Amino acid sequence: MLTKFNRAAMLLVSATLTLGVMTHQPPAAYAQASLVTQADDAFNAKDYDKSFKLYLKAAEAGESGAYTNLGYSYESALGTPEDLTAAAFWYKKAAESGDRVGQNNYGYMLQNGRGVDQNNAEALSWYFKSAEAGYPSAMTNVGYMHELGLGVEANNEEAFKWYKKAAESGDQYGQNNLGIFYQYGTGVEKDEAEAVKWYLKAANQGYGSSQANLGYMYEYGLGVKEDLKQAARWYKKAAENGDKTGQSNYGYMLQYGRGVTKNEKEAVKWYRSSADQNYSTAQTNLGYMYETGAGIEKSASEAVYWYSKAAAQGERYGQNNLGVMYENGTGVKQDYEEAIKWYKLSADQGLALAQYNLGLLYEYGKGTSTDLNEAFRLYTLAIGSADASDAMKKAHGDLKRKLDSGDGSQVALLDTPKKDDPAAQTEDPSGSEEEGGFFGLKIGNKGETPEEPKVEEKKVVKKDPPPEEPKEEDVAAVEIKKTEEDVPPKVDSQPETKIQATGDTRIALVIGNGAYEHASPLPNPANDANAMVVALEKLGFQVFAAIDVNKAALDNKVKDFAKAARKADLALFFYAGHGLQVGGENYIVPIDARVEDETALSFELLNMRNVTAFMGGENKVGVVLLDACRNNPFTRSLKRSLSASRSATISQGLAPLQADGGGLFVAFATAPDDVAADGEGSNSPFTTALVTHLATPNLEINTLMTRVKKDVTSVTKGDQRPWTNSDLTTEVYLTVSK
Repeated sequence: MLTKFNRAAMLLVSATLTLGVMTHQPPAAYAQASLVTQADDAFNAKDYDKSFKLYLKAAEAGESGAYTNLGYSYESALGTPEDLTAAAFWYKKAAESGDRVGQNNYGYMLQNGRGVDQNNAEALSWYFKSAEAGYPSAMTNVGYMHELGLGVEANNEEAFKWYKKAAESGDQYGQNNLGIFYQYGTGVEKDEAEAVKWYLKAANQGYGSSQANLGYMYEYGLGVKEDLKQAARWYKKAAENGDKTGQSNYGYMLQYGRGVTKNEKEAVKWYRSSADQNYSTAQTNLGYMYETGAGIEKSASEAVYWYSKAAAQGERYGQNNLGVMYENGTGVKQDYEEAIKWYKLSADQGLALAQYNLGLLYEYGKGTSTDLNEAFRLYTLAIGSADASDAMKKAHGDLKRKLDSGDGSQVALLDTPKKDDPAAQTEDPSGSEEEGGFFGLKIGNKGETPEEPKVEEKKVVKKDPPPEEPKEEDVAAVEIKKTEEDVPPKVDSQPETKIQATGDTRIALVIGNGAYEHASPLPNPANDANAMVVALEKLGFQVFAAIDVNKAALDNKVKDFAKAARKADLALFFYAGHGLQVGGENYIVPIDARVEDETALSFELLNMRNVTAFMGGENKVGVVLLDACRNNPFTRSLKRSLSASRSATISQGLAPLQADGGGLFVAFATAPDDVAADGEGSNSPFTTALVTHLATPNLEINTLMTRVKKDVTSVTKGDQRPWTNSDLTTEVYLTVSK
């Protein structure tokens, strides 16, 4: 099943940060202002230690132009450990001085209780001041507060007014939200063509949710002529931008060949990317692919796993399908009572399939006592739906005749619900696959058209750290130019010691953690991981992937990977996100880690050795690629909890990871004990270079990494130099020409 519309953007309210630049500077402030200019230059050069010191010096001297920048440095741990209280303090000073970005950001801190007591009413007042000063992000925030009734009585008309102001000012989140209001007639007369107009504006700015929404409009001909090719095109753009709804919807188009060449294997890839972001619709779809063996090796246990994840989130098709698995004993021990439990949850949400399946169990007394009244009631609901099958109608008719003839307990016949009755409404049935019989029906992939878009995320503010809004010529000046690689010589035959691109068993574990719950989020790891999944699957890897995973989920993924690695010729591990080193040991940081004291090392973090221990070995190759050397926000609290001698073992970046032990190749995004950039684009410099050169045939892995190092060093102007360590005794070619 596909929920083909999301409302993530309704809650993703932008507070794009720019470094405060005074427009009306008093002459007496000239000396202090020069400090801000120096700090801006240092920030642009990514010398955050220097920029923080200069911002602090200027701010303490009373230069208001430094307040917002200093607050952002504290909040994002740039040149200083994260300190939300200090961030809120300086944002407040900026707000009180009249800085509109500071006003907006202080509103965000108040709304979310970051470094200050949560207070929606006060948050709204600061958002309003910033919006009145012309800051587009704050206009979107004011609209959001009015829509949800935060700090003010809910008022869709007022929300619409502010979303429109934000949209007309160019804010992509305001544009998307305005499109949603027009599409559903919220706070304004319904106008689907106007919705398309605003979705397109936001989509052209690269906003994934709007790209997915635009794809939906094209797919169903809403406000625009139906065009499946355009729908697939926009879904693909959204998917490649990491939008989980776009990924799921693009997978659907690929699975059924709607507007694009049918490709079930590619569909599985996008379903997985979305499912790993905990999107319940994609989890159901992925489960269905595993159950039917479409595009992937058939596995009933994997199907149960993904159906269970979707069902636990309340996804009704996942609940129905899980019920079928329990009823049939497929991939799980047969359990009629458990089947009834999941059928009921789905049936209560109006799914005709579940109503019918549950009715069968009541009619035949499976897992419950026979209850023909309840069976008939459920059949009646099922046949009143738009997608009632012949099997449902037959069951209803047979039981009615049985009851009318007196063969069984009499029931009061129910009127068949009309199609406009909410109890009878279900989704568009096109594209579904059903199986009849006593053991129930199941559906794996049905695109539904919900009456209201679903809320997918609870983010409120998107924060970006550019020092000031760049001029158009500045953007062109820093654009990374891609040049074609020299064409490698043709290779007629490969030495026997090479690991070929085909013919060997290769697996990969790809993790991207950015949505940290107790630290500032990283924008790029999810994009980096998704880009690597695409690249590695093209090279024939079986990929175990997870995005924004907590400790429990991370442990499970590593366990699955470790089991598969035992039988693999080549095992590759890629990680993007926060990592830290203590005493020479490297640790991966799950998104739910707090890292308040030393116990975190054992219970909250994952020691890298728990992954590498199962890679490499005799006649095998292990490749470790770590983009985890970003500035670490967790060291401050951890250092405080350790003794002086122990805390001295905590350093920035990662510790050298030794490749001894046979068959292991290790690459870091930057040198040990150094810090790598998350990247100003959608991917980090390291991942961008990796993906580029992985596709080049006939590159031995050491040569490949030399080219990666060259690109990264060039892009970062020498600030970041990838590091490698190898204990390989064979040449490894990830791609060879055919």
